[in-house]
Amino acid sequence: MSPRQHSPLVPVYVITIPERKDRLTHILLQLGDCLPTLSSELQITKDLQRDWQQGNDWKLFPWQIQSENSWWSRSLKLGELGCFLSHYATWMHAHQTQAADLDFAIFLEDDAILPANGISQLIESASQLSNMDSHWDLFYFGREKLYPDIANFGEFVRPNYSYCTYAYALTRTGIAKLLAYDPLKKIMPLDEFIPATYVRHPRPDVATSIAPTLAAYALSVDLVTEAPKQIFGSDTEDSPFIMNTCSSSPIHSFCDGASND
Repeated sequence: MSPRQHSPLVPVYVITIPERKDRLTHILLQLGDCLPTLSSELQITKDLQRDWQQGNDWKLFPWQIQSENSWWSRSLKLGELGCFLSHYATWMHAHQTQAADLDFAIFLEDDAILPANGISQLIESASQLSNMDSHWDLFYFGREKLYPDIANFGEFVRPNYSYCTYAYALTRTGIAKLLAYDPLKKIMPLDEFIPATYVRHPRPDVATSIAPTLAAYALSVDLVTEAPKQIFGSDTEDSPFIMNTCSSSPIHSFCDGASND
């Protein structure tokens, strides 16, 4: 399946699930004439669901630890697994199908709120970043900043530990670096996995498992925000803990970027 693209060199992916037509409508209205590739339509996603039903050799990272951080002192949720696999499926699709001269691909969750000029403004911002540093791997269009930024370059910053994956871009090299971590062997909340790939993670066990290799950037002022939970709720947080779910049950490939909100 070839991704439907905004332009030949900028594929746009949307992480969504068939059950949430309201959220899909929300993001598609903002994208206008841009027809994205939906994570729920990818054969890779369907294969991952089948693998979960039939048994697999994935490895869930031992997430729950004794900690005052409430996000670390509980087990993984089924929605966090689905979120991780949905994003992974889009990375794999971009890696397998895009031309060798791919500049970057854009990844959006279905509750993202785009700027007035929509996807073209995101493309322009990423292109400006390329003019400043042609070797970037990951670019946040919006995020939840948890630690002070590492460096400031006017419009752009080098981010420190941050949450949220509702809007970001990856270069071809960035995608390859993410896949080189063998993500299915260390499944954890995506909000924790992604920052560990570009900065030392504050949890020692995560930092030992994932050494940063990506060159990441963000914006000093976010271009994209996330819809309030009062509008769409949180499919991730409303899902059961994996430890309370039969391991043979099918997963749902959903993600709302709220796993740590």
